[in-house]
Amino acid sequence: MIKILSITILFLLYVNNTAVCQSIKYESCYTKGINSQTITHYNWPCQTHRKYLSGVPVEYGDIHFVNEDKMEGLISFFKAYSKFIHIIILPEGKKSESNMIELYGKEIKYIRIYNDSISKTGFIDFLDLYNKYKLRNYWRLLCTKNAISIFDDYKFKLNYSTYSLEHNWITTTSISKNKLILCSENNYTKIYWGGGMFRNVKNSLRRFINKRYNQHCKKEMFKSETDMLIYILNKENERLNNNSNNQ
Repeated sequence: MIKILSITILFLLYVNNTAVCQSIKYESCYTKGINSQTITHYNWPCQTHRKYLSGVPVEYGDIHFVNEDKMEGLISFFKAYSKFIHIIILPEGKKSESNMIELYGKEIKYIRIYNDSISKTGFIDFLDLYNKYKLRNYWRLLCTKNAISIFDDYKFKLNYSTYSLEHNWITTTSISKNKLILCSENNYTKIYWGGGMFRNVKNSLRRFINKRYNQHCKKEMFKSETDMLIYILNKENERLNNNSNNQ
């Protein structure tokens, strides 16, 4: 049985992939709950004089803290010119710049972005993996099963000329071509790392599967990238179970 970690995403893969996830109750797969919807973009309800907020995407979501508190409202989180991540929230019901709060990673467990502020039928969680794996930035959780999860780094593609993120991450249907990692309880494995726009994600996933699990999978075996992620998670859980049984 697949463990639900309440993690769904705002990126959309449509119809067929969604059906695959729902048919196995894969609640944390990144197609779940979004279907053909787009993410609602907001404007700050007040004028802001912070230059680094110019042009960055603003969405509605929750920030979940290490101490189990939660804050809901309009959120923008991004990098600009440095490794430092700005996390800005205007809490629900607040409307002035003086109410904006800038938060820091050590306080935060994860950031959840909803498809909109009303229906909240779909969402994505971004996790800070630095304390656990020494990986910088917030990572998009694509899917998870038991203690195994797969993340990518899609959010943090920067456009340095405007201080802002490239906005194509909002409606893209694809997994990041840059970094994709497989995480267990104690460590992580690079499915691929680097390569950017020239990478063929499906071929990279197939090469990883064949090498790691000693398979000879052909292109035709998998209908989608989602199928390949699910295959990886199932194989990793088999390995865990086998190791447990042998101890």
